[in-house]
Amino acid sequence: RPYVGREALHAILTAVVSVFEDFTYTDSVGGGDTCVLVFTARVGDRVLQGVDILRAVDGVLTSIDVDPEAQR
Repeated sequence: RPYVGREALHAILTAVVSVFEDFTYTDSVGGGDTCVLVFTARVGDRVLQGVDILRAVDGVLTSIDVDPEAQR
């Protein structure tokens, strides 16, 4: 079930900021109402790479999908 609203987003991003270290966006790809942001981060001794997929309608953010993956 998706999280909805600014309060839910704020709670999620607060948790992410407290866990992810060295968070950096490394690339972006977009067109139209969709943008994909590629990121790296660290959690303890694990390095992550992932993507944030942002979708908008008429310039208003409507969804964010986050897909992190631990590097081997």
